[in-house]
Amino acid sequence: MTSIGLIHTTVGTTVSSTLTSFAEVVESDDLVDGTTYYVICHALCEGSTTLSFFEWQLYDNTNGEVVADSAMKRKPTTADKTQSYSFIGKIVAGASGGGISFQQKSASLQTVRTQFVSMIFMDLSNLQSSDYFFDSNSVETTHTDSFVTSSSSTIASPTDGDTWLVFGWASTAINNTAKQAQMRLSKILGVAQVTTPLGSYEGKGRGEKLNWWACRPYVLTGGSTLLAVQVRDEDDTGEDNSGLASSIFGLRLNAFQNFSAEYTDAETTTTAVTFQELDSLDFTPKSTNTIVTVASAIFAAGSASIPVATRIQVGGTTSPNTQPDT
Repeated sequence: MTSIGLIHTTVGTTVSSTLTSFAEVVESDDLVDGTTYYVICHALCEGSTTLSFFEWQLYDNTNGEVVADSAMKRKPTTADKTQSYSFIGKIVAGASGGGISFQQKSASLQTVRTQFVSMIFMDLSNLQSSDYFFDSNSVETTHTDSFVTSSSSTIASPTDGDTWLVFGWASTAINNTAKQAQMRLSKILGVAQVTTPLGSYEGKGRGEKLNWWACRPYVLTGGSTLLAVQVRDEDDTGEDNSGLASSIFGLRLNAFQNFSAEYTDAETTTTAVTFQELDSLDFTPKSTNTIVTVASAIFAAGSASIPVATRIQVGGTTSPNTQPDT
């Protein structure tokens, strides 16, 4: 079985800044010149007021430039409460040396904080080209109230029964704070279509750039299958939001020594203030190699400004660190 090169960088303690220019939160290990890396990044970020914009981005030190489409700009819904940053992308390391930095920028006389970061960089050069796919779109497009495919990939002849882990991501410019934007993953085989997971979100202030990602496994049959990220606004009243960028990334899990995957559309409803299990799986590694674990969940808020926390636990311990526990 094949293997992948892996760099995993995390932050497990609060990093604060009052600088109105971008300040580094953390930098990954050095990247290898000329190597293509596929990036999965999730962070928990906050600002000290709901009245100002705060910003976060990835910076590529090997090429001396901001990673394209990685910017998030937002007014916090609640001061000093975390909200998610996400990015799914691809970079080619340059010759300047160093790694990828996660950066943050404060508003004047305010404090910006990052509470948690998990950045995964994957070198897939040992995989067959048929074992993964990636597509991205950086053309700004005004939303309509109908779902439109933004990024996609077609698997023309999948092996019957193979499992593909698919990540979808979208960046949205908020032009209307009273209108929800939506993003979903879609699998289309002939006339049959699977259209979950689906997320809805809205902004706090005009001018925000918000980003969201989700992932799920699909067990494919032998027919030509389209996998897509689709975006829209919930309705057609008033000014529309705009899609800034999107990406879709897929891995054929059967290419690896072993794996376990689980997805459910079953809804869990709770008023508990303690963590509740949404899904679980058992996994027994066949080697001592590194195991990559990813998960996503979509929640429906019962009221505005009610915090919801999610975490991954491995063997009863939050991974990659315990910062998401609090």
